[in-house]
Amino acid sequence: MPSRSFIAKEERSMPGFKVSKERLTLLLGANAAGDFKLKPMLIYRSENPRALKNYTKSTLPVLYRWNQAAWMTAHLFTSWFTDYFKPTVEAYCAENKIPFKILLTMDNAPCHPRAVAGMYKEINVVFLPANTSCLLQPMDQGVISTFKSYYLRNTLRMAITAIDKDTSERDGKNKLKDFWKGYSILDAIKNIRDSWEEISRGTLTGAWNALTPSLPHNWEGTEASLKEVTEDVISMARELELEVEQEDVTEMLQSHDKPLTDEELFLIDEQRRSFREVQHIRHTVDAHQAEMTTKDLQRYIELVDEAAAGFERIDPNFERSSTVSKMLSSSISCYKEIHRERKRRSLQQVSLLRYLSNLPQLSQSSSIRADDIEQPSTSKQGPVLRKLPRLFESSDSE
Repeated sequence: MPSRSFIAKEERSMPGFKVSKERLTLLLGANAAGDFKLKPMLIYRSENPRALKNYTKSTLPVLYRWNQAAWMTAHLFTSWFTDYFKPTVEAYCAENKIPFKILLTMDNAPCHPRAVAGMYKEINVVFLPANTSCLLQPMDQGVISTFKSYYLRNTLRMAITAIDKDTSERDGKNKLKDFWKGYSILDAIKNIRDSWEEISRGTLTGAWNALTPSLPHNWEGTEASLKEVTEDVISMARELELEVEQEDVTEMLQSHDKPLTDEELFLIDEQRRSFREVQHIRHTVDAHQAEMTTKDLQRYIELVDEAAAGFERIDPNFERSSTVSKMLSSSISCYKEIHRERKRRSLQQVSLLRYLSNLPQLSQSSSIRADDIEQPSTSKQGPVLRKLPRLFESSDSE
């Protein structure tokens, strides 16, 4: 929250107050043409946070990684480079029928090991001179600042939605404090996804002006976008009863660029030790991932269908309600397909059980007579057993 907001002021007035340094690290990247964005890599302090216990991490809109400091390391970067970046850009080149020749620019940070430069002949890795990132690094030329402003706007929008849904008699300030206390890494991931999707092609191409000044860019559009977003943030903040001016927004966005002091690093270490103890206790309770049952699938599909029918019933505009109904039906088509497949398999299992129940049964106490067994033949093709029920094999796959 902005430093002059009532939430920040109340936190500072509490006995034993210490500034929260809850952070995460993001790796952002895109090409100079502006038509391809890399999936953000997110580094958090916990391997299995409570908010993500119901999700398979590979399906998240970020590459989820973790370490105790929530920082980029040489190992994490090398893994990203070999396991994600190389195959992803190779697939992009193949899809667009262009040669697989890549120039990757990055800042000269210790967590970006020089060894990656010689790993693949198709990828030329260029490390920018020290202390020049703010002048040359494309992501630092408006992309990251625009992303942060979008993220702040989306967070405030989420807060407004949460407060509007809260039907209690409490005032808006208490509702906002509850929202902020409950803001989780899952909420952050959702806002990261939405904010990264909002970054326009013009913003991405304009970021390369310092390195490729001869190419056409649209930097004016980026500046206009930042101004518009800042105005939106101020308007939303005031709707949330926050005392926010333009300088507060600028201060807040820039605060995340400052390196942490030794005292802050020590505080983070203390907080994470305490968190790991609580996380261990919670993990024993919440070890199982949520299951998507057929019953739940059917229930929520019916709820969406009911909502679509409700809009058609109350809206006199036939075209509008029909459009919404089609959109809702299309948006859950993947779940409907899963439900249909499960019903099909269930019917197959029922049919199989009925078939097996009609087969001749051999009781455990019965025995096979000697004359029911054909003696081995001198021919290699002679059968060994006869008069026994026929067996079959089946296999299933997900």
